Amino acid sequence: MRKLLQTFIFFLFLSFAFGNIAIANDEGDNDDVIIQQSNDDIRIYPNPAIDYIMVTQSSKVDKVWIYNILGKKVKSYKVENPDAKYDIRDLPRGMYIVRLVNHEGDLLLTRRVNKINP
Repeated sequence: MRKLLQTFIFFLFLSFAFGNIAIANDEGDNDDVIIQQSNDDIRIYPNPAIDYIMVTQSSKVDKVWIYNILGKKVKSYKVENPDAKYDIRDLPRGMYIVRLVNHEGDLLLTRRVNKINP
């Protein structure tokens, strides 16, 4: 299990280091590959977060997916309001991966967010 975790963390490091990465689409049994596009104008904040996260430029974003460090999707949100707050109060303290997806199903952004408890 430790070796698997080390491999996953190494993969995350490489994905953040090289920007554009191919990610398997996890909706259904579809094996399509989506490519992360460069979107420097989109931000996920606050980081570290306590109760919620928010997304800038959310007009481009259709879905917000939150994964734990083991790669399991723990939250999924459909973006309906540009000023929406995405509740993470029920998540335990730790590191999470947030993926933003547009209306066409393309991955816009992947970022690491730290969840802390006061």
